[in-house]
Amino acid sequence: MSDLEISVHELLAHLSDRVRRKDIAVMELFDDDAGIMLAGSEPGDLARGPIEVRAHMHQVFALPLHLHWEWDSIACWSNGDIAWFLADGRAVIARGDELSPVAYRLSGVLVKSEKGWRFRLFHGSEPRG
Repeated sequence: MSDLEISVHELLAHLSDRVRRKDIAVMELFDDDAGIMLAGSEPGDLARGPIEVRAHMHQVFALPLHLHWEWDSIACWSNGDIAWFLADGRAVIARGDELSPVAYRLSGVLVKSEKGWRFRLFHGSEPRG
């Protein structure tokens, strides 16, 4: 595995873990730039800039469920300090002991910073079919 692949796998593992634990430190995985964007898979899941992305995360964390992702494949590419990826797998929604896996794809644009690769764009989708 290349250094980029290792970094993207680690970033997505940290994302999944922090979202599962409802840890607002998930924001550390996003770039500091005012232009960050999150486009989730549900209607209305659109947040621009750190204030909106943070507010969106608080809304997700307030739901009576826990969420994490399991990836079957992750492909990534880079050009200098910009990388992009596509992860294919499932979102796992936990309500008590009940687990509901849903097909999920996550794509994004990452920028390299002193802290490592960080999200500039997070785009999730639930493929149907």
